[in-house]
Amino acid sequence: MPRSIALVLALVGLAPACGAPEPTAPPSLALIVIDTLRADAVSSYGGPRRSTPNLDRLAAKGLVYRQAYAPAPWTLPSHATLLTGVGPAEHGVGLHGRMALPDTLTTLAERLSEAGYATAGFSENPVVSHDFGFARGFDHFGSVPLEDVSARDRGSATRDFDAVARIGAWLERRPPEKPFFLFVNLFDAHDPYELRAMNPFLPEGTSPERARQVLEGPGRMLEMCRRLPGEDTLAVLRGLYLGDVAAADAKLREIVELLQTAAAGSDLVTVVTSDHGEHLGEHRLLGHEFSVRNVLLHVPLVVHGLPGVRPATLDTPVALADVPASLLSWAGAPGAGRSLPTRNDADADPRTLLAAYSDAAPVTPDRARPVVELNSRKINQQRVWCVGAEPVFGDMATAIRAPHKLIWYQNAPAQLYDLSEDPGEQRDRIAERPALAAELSRELDAFREAVGWTGEAPAPPPERDSEDVEASRVPGYLDGVD
Repeated sequence: MPRSIALVLALVGLAPACGAPEPTAPPSLALIVIDTLRADAVSSYGGPRRSTPNLDRLAAKGLVYRQAYAPAPWTLPSHATLLTGVGPAEHGVGLHGRMALPDTLTTLAERLSEAGYATAGFSENPVVSHDFGFARGFDHFGSVPLEDVSARDRGSATRDFDAVARIGAWLERRPPEKPFFLFVNLFDAHDPYELRAMNPFLPEGTSPERARQVLEGPGRMLEMCRRLPGEDTLAVLRGLYLGDVAAADAKLREIVELLQTAAAGSDLVTVVTSDHGEHLGEHRLLGHEFSVRNVLLHVPLVVHGLPGVRPATLDTPVALADVPASLLSWAGAPGAGRSLPTRNDADADPRTLLAAYSDAAPVTPDRARPVVELNSRKINQQRVWCVGAEPVFGDMATAIRAPHKLIWYQNAPAQLYDLSEDPGEQRDRIAERPALAAELSRELDAFREAVGWTGEAPAPPPERDSEDVEASRVPGYLDGVD
């Protein structure tokens, strides 16, 4: 182009400015949830060596959030937050028995679809599905059908659902001109655990017969409080759990390889996290109900592939609610909400993170009612060995202002912990820090008022003898849908 013409075009704004960068294409995005993954089960978070080598590789080249917290200790409310960016007080899932995502909320998938993304979700957890509102906004969503897991053995149902193959097939047929957003839930680490031919995490000398006895015994994952299994049995349970964590991590490697191939030549941002952890004997509990303890709410969070951001380990407390706003921001479609920091900021204002667990009976979508009611009976059976004074009955909530954490119980006195020196929450410091406890209590009071937890605490159920307990056994209960 002659210089005179170029000069004229520049003056009237029709030519690009000299040296202006070309607009960059938005990155493809992946949100991978390893269901029931405790932070301390991840090697890069101080867990057992080689439990999660593939997640560790992403962590070594990405951002590792050491203090990430879930808004609830179970699947539905945590996924509702991950896919909307709002907490339980706003989406209501998990409170007052609400099980389904309300239609009034705009989902992350809907926002990204509007921004020009091809969207797909694949869930090995049957409640993260169409039936509970989680497929809204996805061009394609595949999950384990609820009717396939109404028997005791959920393992066969999830094994039949080959998430890796389904993801590969979708990536091949997606519109190639669009960036993609992929959501995945991997269910391997969720109870009931699987007896694997090779499991290096079992205690040395554990025979297959012994592992099977623990895995299939009548009190498996049900007997806690006064009837908590002995340490030898708990050690086998922990080994079985870690074997399933490693299996989920192996799937993660396959999925990441598929994603990197599909996104070759363009940016790919991968977020790996969990929805909650798992009690394995801590506080005399098993599973992930009836508690807002650190072992359930502290989750891993790794971000890999963020353009222009150096690898770092971040100590700033963050919430799963920050993930959707971050993904939207990285996609060039920012919305409301706080984004994840990409560097440590010692001057950041203290932040209080809230989480809650509701003991209300579930209000279930019609199609899912038989399955969820059966599972609810199993959940209630877990507490038959707990006395009324133990803090496993009624609603509960927690306020975390690092490093301190206050737990409010509807049926027990509040407790205050210093997580910097007591991450296992063994020493209650509420008598030592009354002013801090009062300040955090006011925040929890505001949360309880906002969600309508204003009534008196219900009386705890009476203690039951062994004959009552055996009579209440639930044959063929549904494992692993929460």
